[in-house]
Amino acid sequence: MRGRQAAGASLDAGFAASHSAGSPGHPGERVRADARGPVLVLQAETDVAALGSGRAEQPDGPRIRIWELAGAAHADTYLLVASHHDDGHLPAARLAELLRPTTRTVAGTTDSPINSGPQHHYVACAAIDHLDRWVSGGRPPPTARRLDLKADGADFHRDYYGIATGGIRTPWTDAPAATLSGLGQSGAAFAVLFGTTEPLGLDELSRLYPGGPADYLARFTAALDAGIAKGFLLADDRAEILALAGLEFASD
Repeated sequence: MRGRQAAGASLDAGFAASHSAGSPGHPGERVRADARGPVLVLQAETDVAALGSGRAEQPDGPRIRIWELAGAAHADTYLLVASHHDDGHLPAARLAELLRPTTRTVAGTTDSPINSGPQHHYVACAAIDHLDRWVSGGRPPPTARRLDLKADGADFHRDYYGIATGGIRTPWTDAPAATLSGLGQSGAAFAVLFGTTEPLGLDELSRLYPGGPADYLARFTAALDAGIAKGFLLADDRAEILALAGLEFASD
């Protein structure tokens, strides 16, 4: 399950909430704890705060895992553009080109560049891998720290660079070249779902990575390997991710 809102879909009205569980000030609806099959829910910042699923405050259980991903939007440039071309064999330069920030979406334009981080794609690949193993009787997915949601449920605690704290960490949040968020977007219909990208300035990059690109790649690689070791990224994607990282610093 990916990208759920606070209220479940009613049987007679589809995704229209059948009661007030989806409204601010009301608790969200939880996935049934007695589900017969394993359930893994992957949530971006947009889903937890803007769509309200964080109000459900559901703990993990024997058949339930909730993953909340920092720096990710409900929809991003991978979903919007790159996914239509990515057959698993794209050169890194072409994939990076398809991932570039844009303000054009299927519903019109946004007021600022949408989320261009590919972490949602790569963590989703790991989630599918875990779920496939789990439903076949294998070990369950790892548990994940939740995003640090503020008391009002509308935003997250953020670090100096504006990146949400808590949640599943990836190289794009822990060795950033841009501030990626699932919130803060405006513009045409559904713009709120696309999040934002704000590249870090040269002064900020120099402060974070005084050794330049080599320093950036070292920190990025350490964060990547930590994510793989924890089970939130796949070792099979490591080479492709590092190839993208080699292009990222130079483009900012």
